[in-house]
Amino acid sequence: QHALQEKGIRCVTGDTTNLLETEEIATVQAIMQVIDNPLQDIPMVAALTSRVCGFTAEDLAKLRCSNKYKGVYDLLCDATDSKCTSFLATLNKLRKLARISTVTELLSAIYTNISVISTYSAMPDGANRANNLQAFFQIVADFEATGPKDLRRFLDYLDTAKERGLSGAANQQDKGAVTIMS
Repeated sequence: QHALQEKGIRCVTGDTTNLLETEEIATVQAIMQVIDNPLQDIPMVAALTSRVCGFTAEDLAKLRCSNKYKGVYDLLCDATDSKCTSFLATLNKLRKLARISTVTELLSAIYTNISVISTYSAMPDGANRANNLQAFFQIVADFEATGPKDLRRFLDYLDTAKERGLSGAANQQDKGAVTIMS
């Protein structure tokens, strides 16, 4: 596979990974859920503690110690440290964009503003992760191709798709690519 890629020949393998269960796609989905509704603590914590947002358990503990009754989003809004204010500024920018753009435009902005592709591409298996992120982008584009759809409808679609399983980038039909079967 690496030899083909070095020669500029696109190739895919027979990988059967559920795309929605990969770390990079789960992170993007959590970020999309937070953009749709920041009051959801579980997706918020998943997004914050992801590689792209970089909050540590200690960061979250400091937030929680400030008020044990508030939700994570409210705690972030009350926080004054630069990590929290920077995250909130990005989140607010993406939330505004979500109201006026297509889901593909939003996803492109997520990839850019949160450095999703560059972060996951820098990992040891980065090429596969980048392929998964591109496959996810294509899923969003295909979803929108049937007519105008908003973020909430796409998240509902993902919930349904999670039950069926979406194959990884390698299983997506990639015309013009060599398929490695073993």
